[in-house]
Amino acid sequence: MRYAVLERLAGQLRQLRASLAGPETFWRRGLAHAGGAVTYAVLERLAGQLRRLHASLVGPETFWGRGLAHEVGWWERWIVQKGRRWPDEFRDRLDPETPLREELIVELLPSIAHDPVRILDVGAGPVTSLGKVHPERTLEIVAVDPLADEYAALWRNAGIRPPVPAERGTGERLVERFGTAAFDIAYARNALDHMIDPLAVVEQMLEVVRDTGYVVLRHSRNEATKARYRGLHQWNIALEGSDLVVRRPRHKVNLSAELAARAVVMCRLNGETVTCVISKRPAPTTPPDAPAEAPDGKRREDRARADARNRRD
Repeated sequence: MRYAVLERLAGQLRQLRASLAGPETFWRRGLAHAGGAVTYAVLERLAGQLRRLHASLVGPETFWGRGLAHEVGWWERWIVQKGRRWPDEFRDRLDPETPLREELIVELLPSIAHDPVRILDVGAGPVTSLGKVHPERTLEIVAVDPLADEYAALWRNAGIRPPVPAERGTGERLVERFGTAAFDIAYARNALDHMIDPLAVVEQMLEVVRDTGYVVLRHSRNEATKARYRGLHQWNIALEGSDLVVRRPRHKVNLSAELAARAVVMCRLNGETVTCVISKRPAPTTPPDAPAEAPDGKRREDRARADARNRRD
């Protein structure tokens, strides 16, 4: 349900309460709740419950489409107000000399022998949060986001040119955009909970990294619940034991189980943050002297001919 609709509902509930209570009662309740915010916390909980109900009644794609305007509006305020409550992060994101900050990636760099190290930031928002430089390695960072065109307009209006602006693209179609084996690391931070299909996104991230590459994830645990399903927040990300799980109302996906045949998923919970490093399993190899495997149809024909010879003998 759109935020504006919920705001109107909240206003109607406040008006109803004012009509039922006498002026003095309403005034006293207002004093007790910090100058007129009579039922703000209650209304916020109600709004969250209505948004959760909405998420349970519509599919992920519909929910995502209706949340796009909210997401653009949030980032517009972030740009205009130069980071809002996070001015240091605003400066860091725009500084081309900001060091690589993601410790999970820093730890993986020694296992990547070549330069430049190519990193794809998936669902990056208007500008990557990764940092730009490393003292010993050359980094090539590409940021991708489905709202890249809208963010580019916000930057133009603000008269700012970010050092690594986002390119337009969705997490579910990375291979179409970049091809396979194009990066050493694919990274997502607080982005999977926004996606239409988190499993498809991680599968695409695995496809666009090299066989020796990595998928790195960093997400706030159960962010959809914390955000009360506001905007694009529709998936809760959590660990069940050691398994990475995403869920929304009436739907749950165990990403670790779904990826087990093709990848090794290593996750941990640090406070309220879920981090994962995912690597590809080596492809099965055929010994050099082993005969080539015939197609199923050819094998069936060979067996039929052998059976016919045996009957004649």
